[in-house]
Amino acid sequence: MESTVQAARAFFTNLTAVRDHIHKIRFFEREADRIAIGLRKNFFESDLPLERKIHLRDLVRSIERLTDEAENVGDSLSIYAIKRSL
Repeated sequence: MESTVQAARAFFTNLTAVRDHIHKIRFFEREADRIAIGLRKNFFESDLPLERKIHLRDLVRSIERLTDEAENVGDSLSIYAIKRSL
């Protein structure tokens, strides 16, 4: 989310920096997806009660949705930056 805010601020002040921030957003989103898959795997391989496994899975999904939304904002900012530079 921090990189998303920085990209939005850079859109109004420094258009060339928007691209760098968008790359960071995409990197962090991929990392979050990779970590989430590993976490879910670990949750369900553990001997926790099923209700805790499901609760933890839902928590990880919420975080994944946030990173997906940040990536969507980054994609929109990328399009707007291209349009603004023309």
